[in-house]
Amino acid sequence: MRRNALALGVALSLASAGQQAMAIEDIRINGFLTAAATQTDADSPYNIDLASDALRFDGRDNRLGLQIAADINERMSFTMQLLARAVPDNFNAEADWAFVGYNVSDDLQVRAGKVKLPTFLTSDYIEVGYAYPWIRPPQEVYSLSPITSLSGVDVLWTVPVGNNRLLVQPYYGNSSGTGFVTGMQAESGPPFPEVGTEVNFEAKQLAGINLALSTDIGTFRVGYLTTKVSSAFEVNGNRLIDDDKATFMSVGMNIDWNNFVGYAEWAARDQDGGAEFGFPDQKAWYVTAGYRIGPWLPSITYAQLEAGSPDNESVKAYTQEQSSVTLGVRYELAAGAALKFEATRVEPKNDNIGLFDGPLGSSNANVYGLALDVVF
Repeated sequence: MRRNALALGVALSLASAGQQAMAIEDIRINGFLTAAATQTDADSPYNIDLASDALRFDGRDNRLGLQIAADINERMSFTMQLLARAVPDNFNAEADWAFVGYNVSDDLQVRAGKVKLPTFLTSDYIEVGYAYPWIRPPQEVYSLSPITSLSGVDVLWTVPVGNNRLLVQPYYGNSSGTGFVTGMQAESGPPFPEVGTEVNFEAKQLAGINLALSTDIGTFRVGYLTTKVSSAFEVNGNRLIDDDKATFMSVGMNIDWNNFVGYAEWAARDQDGGAEFGFPDQKAWYVTAGYRIGPWLPSITYAQLEAGSPDNESVKAYTQEQSSVTLGVRYELAAGAALKFEATRVEPKNDNIGLFDGPLGSSNANVYGLALDVVF
């Protein structure tokens, strides 16, 4: 009996070891890296210290990420993305997303946990610089939403449309983030917060939908979300943002046809109540066109950031208005590695400072960037 029990124990141990080895083999790990240098000739930093008048290698473009995916069983999987982003003299690491997915069928998946918020065309892969032509997506559009992930649930339903595929993605949950009071100072003292003030906030009852049509030549999408925003930030002893409604809408497309590469997006946010002071109503758009010549991809981007239609006229001074033209070139160094250079001419509008953190010192300014993008 004891000999049989010992044999059974050895057999179970070997089976367990085999299962663990199989589980390890089922784990898939991918990574990405962006190493960038930026500089601007303006007197003030650009877009919350993204670039300054000194050449810097610790701007927010610099990041390292790992994507880990594992199959739990035939229908269930786990996915996590760990992201380390540069902050001055340090790297700040976090779980960018982590969720469990359940495949109801080949065309329907339900995900629960921390998922990427599908706000923009490149939201799913926005941290993977190798996946798009720019060093960073045009900031006029992409600066409009300070939240990038959602703690909750979403559904990925893929529907055949002729020879194309339509993704229907509803989602619901909560989120949080940090924004900065922007624009030019309206007045001094309460109830007007100072420009540059950091505002931590929560977005609850966040619900939205993303529709994306994938074709042989590109992707076409539209998205809409609504939420209630609150913040502990106070002005003159009163909460400035307290359960205020916010909505966000965006449309976009990208085309990759023969050697032509094109991107275009439009987005608008609308806030109610005190949320307008921290995040004023804005709308923005951009168009990018590029053409591949061997390993080279030169491109040009025009972008514009405009004031929306605020409910309170006094918050207009907190809006950001500018246009920009970016000339860029991407060079494929090898499979999975690309070198990029960009020069952007930024022109604030209507006596505004645009996305700069303070006065420029002139009517326009240049922002330069050099980046190495790698996937592995």
